[in-house]
Amino acid sequence: TVSPRLMEKRGVQLGGDLRFLERYFYGEAKAEVLPHDLVLGQSRSAVSLVANYDHPGLMTGALNLNRVSDDNYFRDLSSRLAIAAQTTLPREGYLTYYGAWWNGGWWNATGRFQAFQVLQDASRSIPVPYWRAPQLALNAGKQDAAFGLDFNFAGEVVDFRHPTNVIGLRNTVYPSLSLPIITAGSFLTPKIGLHSTHYAFDPNGNVPAIMPGTAQPTATSGALSRTLPIVSVDSGLIYERNANWQGQNLIQTLEPRGYYLLVPHRDQGRIPLFDTAVADFNYAQIFSENSFVGGDRINDANQLTLAVTSRLLFTSTGQEAVRATAGQRYYFRDQQVTLDSTTMPRTYRS
Repeated sequence: TVSPRLMEKRGVQLGGDLRFLERYFYGEAKAEVLPHDLVLGQSRSAVSLVANYDHPGLMTGALNLNRVSDDNYFRDLSSRLAIAAQTTLPREGYLTYYGAWWNGGWWNATGRFQAFQVLQDASRSIPVPYWRAPQLALNAGKQDAAFGLDFNFAGEVVDFRHPTNVIGLRNTVYPSLSLPIITAGSFLTPKIGLHSTHYAFDPNGNVPAIMPGTAQPTATSGALSRTLPIVSVDSGLIYERNANWQGQNLIQTLEPRGYYLLVPHRDQGRIPLFDTAVADFNYAQIFSENSFVGGDRINDANQLTLAVTSRLLFTSTGQEAVRATAGQRYYFRDQQVTLDSTTMPRTYRS
């Protein structure tokens, strides 16, 4: 598709859109150019490529590449507010390989490169995200590996790059073992894991503080490490009964659930924040091991989550019609690990 656009103030812009669809990949490439902006007296352009690759059971991947000629391109030339407000354009690609069927298909490996073009605003400074240049990840999971145990492994190596902040490598390995005990109406899953992270900082990189008040390693400190065990017990019951609503045969469930988590405290104040933030508090998060998103903080925890869910299912199809959940988390000690030293730790009990 070719789309010419006449702007009385700035001149003639030419846009192009190419969409493609093949057996294993599909995507869209867009480009637009204003050869001579009558206001600025220069050429201005934008390009984007979004492509996806999916070979079921073998490999998946994607590209998301974007570039504009100058910081004010969208603010000057876009007719849509959502686009005009863009400040960070991703340039990333990844490829994931799944363990072949003859290996049991229980592992996958991912390679990723992620960078950004940041469009600065004269009225305010836009923070520049870290680049992953590159990121390599390995995930594995083997059910009933031995004695009824499930084995899981998550590992990654990330090279974080930034024009002004501290830079370096983060290596993470997290093996864990769980023992699921499952019946028709109940489950109990104790789990233990060892989370280990090692940082190697580039002595030639820039080393200002990332967050105000947070002690950061110096350029000559070289490395930091953090290792801690993570123990949890997840349990629940499932009750069912027949119900009827407006002539529809239904099954109503009552599903109480309890989740206990124990993680010791480790001082993490000198670890920089490459990609970490506080997770939103929601239903999925109250059953998770970490209250942070990203690998630079692991919460300390001695806590219990109690919740109950009730669902209505159509007897004929099994389709879920309604789900309602209420839950609460109880803390047995005050929080010690926070995102940075400016964040007040939690002292309430639930």
